[in-house]
Amino acid sequence: MHNERDAIELTFQDKDKQLAARIANTLVQVIDSVNQQLTLENRRNVLGLYQQRYLFLNAEFERSRQQLLRARRRYGIYGLEQQSRYLAREIIKVETDLRIAEGSGASASKVAGLRRALRGLTEADQGNVINLENYTQGVDSLNLFTSRMTDLQDRLVKARGEYETADVALKGKLSSLYLVQKAYPATKKSKPVRWLIVVGSVFLTLALSVMVITLLELWRRSNRRPAAPLGA
Repeated sequence: MHNERDAIELTFQDKDKQLAARIANTLVQVIDSVNQQLTLENRRNVLGLYQQRYLFLNAEFERSRQQLLRARRRYGIYGLEQQSRYLAREIIKVETDLRIAEGSGASASKVAGLRRALRGLTEADQGNVINLENYTQGVDSLNLFTSRMTDLQDRLVKARGEYETADVALKGKLSSLYLVQKAYPATKKSKPVRWLIVVGSVFLTLALSVMVITLLELWRRSNRRPAAPLGA
């Protein structure tokens, strides 16, 4: 029954109060088991969706990681900040040496060597793995792939946590009911109600008394009929 506290109350009455309490608690467990069976298929479907999402994000993360590795090899970029400082330092150094060599009247071979070194640092077709042209072209691609991987990694961690939580909930068979209080043996009998028996007995006795008195009164009146007068 629905009680005044907006909860469902389950009771069981028996002459043995210990048995009554055990049966009431067992009935709650049976109801909980039925509820779990009714929602089991839905929870399995939800778990399957979590698993599919996790597998999809895992595959996307791996694909993005491979794309990032290919981009690093293509553009020769393995550390944006470190290579940026290296290129700036080397280009300034080689270009300074070139200008000094040209101004000091150095040999043509030395000047040509410095020019080749400068082109190697700035142009992609000169054979240098680390060069300014590839670095400039690859920065945007690497930033895009890195941001994509960071986003996928966060989503992947969240999806894995949701999948593990749903899996534990399904295997753990968490209760579908919020139990307010277990059933305990009654401290006093709920039936029969003694005061009701007493009141009923009083009224019954009163009614029987009235009936008996009424019958006696009728019987007395019938015995008091006047005798017929004697003829003269």
